[in-house]
Amino acid sequence: MLRTDSTRIEVRSPRVVGDSLVGLRVEPSSSDSGRLAIPLSQVSQVTIRQPDPIRTAVVIAATLVGLGGLLFAVAFGQGLSMWYDELAETED
Repeated sequence: MLRTDSTRIEVRSPRVVGDSLVGLRVEPSSSDSGRLAIPLSQVSQVTIRQPDPIRTAVVIAATLVGLGGLLFAVAFGQGLSMWYDELAETED
């Protein structure tokens, strides 16, 4: 949240009660938080953090591709070792 005096405040669980923005203030340098009520006339901007669906999808897809590649490498690696063993037995 940005106040009209250009002060930034992080507020958790914000809600509007009457003519005030009420929530828990989060101090960036400590784990202390306290109840906060600021008149809406002193609030100039409110920003909301939301997860990025595209970035989340990319992370999930990369994880699945990596896991699939790992499983393929393990399965294919075992298949090759069996093939090499059979080839070595037929040459002897």
